[in-house]
Amino acid sequence: MENRLKQLPLPVQKRVYEIAGEFHRDEAGNVEGGAGTICSDFSSIEYNQAMSAFIYATNEELQDFLFDHAKYNLEHRISWHYTIQEFSGNRRKQIYNEYLRSPEWWRKRQAVMQHALRPLPPEPPIIIKRSLDRYGRLIESIEVEWKSICEHENCSNEAKEVHHYNYDRVGKELIGRKPTESEENDLIAVCRECHKSLDALRKANNCV
Repeated sequence: MENRLKQLPLPVQKRVYEIAGEFHRDEAGNVEGGAGTICSDFSSIEYNQAMSAFIYATNEELQDFLFDHAKYNLEHRISWHYTIQEFSGNRRKQIYNEYLRSPEWWRKRQAVMQHALRPLPPEPPIIIKRSLDRYGRLIESIEVEWKSICEHENCSNEAKEVHHYNYDRVGKELIGRKPTESEENDLIAVCRECHKSLDALRKANNCV
């Protein structure tokens, strides 16, 4: 069955999307919420058409319509954070997984892993490199390997993953915060074992 909301003219579809951000519908379809905060032109024909469509659409039609608009937002890089916050359950997981495949996430992930880089103690046989500087002086150096180390307390395993402390700022996470700053980082580099234990702890505490 065709989704009637998707057959509306594009300007009216835009109004439906805005209305869905202002108003809420319960399971019976009753509408409650704002009074034109975003859609200030609530006396326009487009707004009235959109409100009528919003009221009479089935919950399935509305969810399908909003999900398609959310995907449009993601493709056009409008706002990962606000798009993710619009949904719950499986739909939110789908949008979140899209975010984890985005260039924005991978740039943040790389920054977190770089922050966790630590020099490893050299293991025998220790190789000493010798070279001359431009003044002819002998320089000796030891090649040191660097790896990202798990930032969870009392762990020294190699970090392979990045953990969200919470999901309140997904899409606009704070990273690179200094210890003296009031707000902590939202992301840390972790090993797989610590990641599993931290996720289990969050679920046990009924965190999203």
